[in-house]
Amino acid sequence: MVAIAENVARANREAGLQNVRWHVLPFPGRKPRRDQYVAELTALVTGFEAAGVLLSGGRQRSKPAE
Repeated sequence: MVAIAENVARANREAGLQNVRWHVLPFPGRKPRRDQYVAELTALVTGFEAAGVLLSGGRQRSKPAE
């Protein structure tokens, strides 16, 4: 939710997680924001799939044995 982005950023810094990527999406409470939310979330998930973070169909890539 855009309105709490700075609070989340501060909490990440305080927790030592400033290097963790996170994404701000609008709250989908009303139709125009819902459409924007769906479009932005779709783009994120598509990008995650393209980067190999997620596999198509929601399956996660298994990590190789160490």
